[in-house]
Amino acid sequence: MQDMAAFLLEYFDFDFNDQGMVVVLGEDPPELLIDMLRTLNSESQAGLVGVYECLSMMAESDDPEAFEVDDKVCSLELRAKVIAHLRELHQG
Repeated sequence: MQDMAAFLLEYFDFDFNDQGMVVVLGEDPPELLIDMLRTLNSESQAGLVGVYECLSMMAESDDPEAFEVDDKVCSLELRAKVIAHLRELHQG
C-alpha cells in the first residue's frame, strides 16, 4: 500500500495564488486517483489537502495502517477511508 500511496503522490502539485499555496492535481492524473477523490468526496481544496497529507504519511510509514496524521489537515475519518480504499485496491 505504501507503493500505491507513493505512486499517487506523484500526481499532486502545488500552486500559488492570492490565497497562498494550494494543493492541485498535476497533469494527467490516473483515473484511479480521480475515482478515489470522487469516492471519498474529497475533490475540494480541503479534501485534496487531506488526501495528500494521508498519502504522504502512509508512503513514509513502516506500517501502512498505523501512521499519524495532523488532524487539523486530515480528519481521522478521512484517514480511515483512504486506508480502506487503498486496502481494497491492493487486495483487489
